[in-house]
Amino acid sequence: MHPADDAPVAPNVLVVDDDPQLCEMVQRALGRASYSVHCVARGADGLRWLEAQEPDLLLLDLMLPDVSGLDLCHQVREQTREVYLPIIMLTGVLDPERRRECFAAGADDYITKPFAIGDLLDRVRAWTGARQRIRAAHTRALREQARVRQLDEQIAQDEAVLAMARTMSHRLNQPLTILTSLLDLQKAGAYPGGASEQFWAELNAAAQDLIGRVQELGRVVRYAPRDEAGFRLVDLSPSQPREP
Repeated sequence: MHPADDAPVAPNVLVVDDDPQLCEMVQRALGRASYSVHCVARGADGLRWLEAQEPDLLLLDLMLPDVSGLDLCHQVREQTREVYLPIIMLTGVLDPERRRECFAAGADDYITKPFAIGDLLDRVRAWTGARQRIRAAHTRALREQARVRQLDEQIAQDEAVLAMARTMSHRLNQPLTILTSLLDLQKAGAYPGGASEQFWAELNAAAQDLIGRVQELGRVVRYAPRDEAGFRLVDLSPSQPREP
């Protein structure tokens, strides 16, 4: 858990309305209820503010001096946001068709002017609470995604280590087999009269081959996994040996 991240913060409300008295009333009422409120009178100012800030709720007047509230609602919905932004339309129009247009434009709710402060607070409380729950769920989802990515990276690293180990075993197995076979032959008396010059030459060749492969592994600078005979192996790319 991350208590600091989950701690509640004061909801931030943007009001786009060209009526200064209404804006002052909304700002005072929501401010007393511990909301942070920012008011603008024009749609263009609201869009600029939304590009720089991330409010928890947008109160949007249907009739603005520079743009229709419906058009502005469409534009806000076209913006990319990580967490859903609730929009409440403020309208003095009682026509049901007009209200349907508000919902079609992307609004979540509407309040008909004039409205009671208690009704405004109820709507604001409900929608800011919903957004905060969505934001908390989004934060948890991001944490889970980060945890899954970390697990995937760890699994990939573990698989790379296992593949490297299998590759090393594969590369070292041949000279080691030759060495042990020569020693077994010596013990079994395959070289009468003691170890011959041929025995020591073959033993030295196998040892030098083993030394060379170990040195090559020590110079590995990158690798790429590949499948071979049902095993996951690694193609090793060693650096160039130093000039003597």
